[in-house]
Amino acid sequence: MGFAKQLAADLWRAKNAAHDSAPLALLFAGDLGAGKTHFIKQVVATWLGAENNIRVTSPTFSLINIYEKNGVKILHGDFYRLKNETEAEELNLFDYYRDHQAVIEWPEKIAGWWPRDYLRVTIEQAAGNRGESPINMLERRTITLAPQGVFYENFLQDGLRDKIYQAHEAKI
Repeated sequence: MGFAKQLAADLWRAKNAAHDSAPLALLFAGDLGAGKTHFIKQVVATWLGAENNIRVTSPTFSLINIYEKNGVKILHGDFYRLKNETEAEELNLFDYYRDHQAVIEWPEKIAGWWPRDYLRVTIEQAAGNRGESPINMLERRTITLAPQGVFYENFLQDGLRDKIYQAHEAKI
């Protein structure tokens, strides 16, 4: 199992074991082409239990995609095109946070609207691999996990906390 799927599965199990009703929130940071959407595709498929039955695309132009299966609702936000938080407020983009799991690309564009608790996933490209296929380039990425909130702190405490992962060691 790749790193993205393993992280998603472990988070889902931890949420269920804790009987936590708060939605999960993953905030993805990284340059254009870093692999955020590719990572998110695997997270969404894992959370929905729909490995090959769901089409996950980046909502760059629509800003939000909603995926739903078996009562699980996931908000996938891509806020790259937003000029400021006011645009997001005017579009009522934050109404979905309350009852949707969230995976957010370009969270810095809506910094004042982040969920209270979240796991920040930063993906950095290795030097010299721009322009490669998504599969090849993800083999040389550095992934940093930074928790915000008790649930995520506890989740990462067991051997993951403050580590940086090389994708060639734990494939996405």
